Amino acid sequence: MKIRLLPRLRAQRTLELLQIGCRERLPWQESRRPENEEPIRTEAQVEVTEAIREWDYGECEGLMSAEIRELRKKQSGEGDGSWDIWRDGCPGGE
Repeated sequence: MKIRLLPRLRAQRTLELLQIGCRERLPWQESRRPENEEPIRTEAQVEVTEAIREWDYGECEGLMSAEIRELRKKQSGEGDGSWDIWRDGCPGGE
């Protein structure tokens, strides 16, 4: 079973897992966790913007490289299904 989160939700969850310990609450949280639960290690402020976001993988979103190669092999009907994100990109994505 694959769980697909929206790109920003994944980035937000990653920041939470890092347990950086921001003084201010994170923008998507109702309140800051108690200080005795999470020590404050930074004064940095977190802002959610369009400037930094994950790539849009389009039709390849959530797929592993091996799965993409297999799909390409089936779709083309020939060849080895080689795929390189830098050379071939992702249909429907960036």
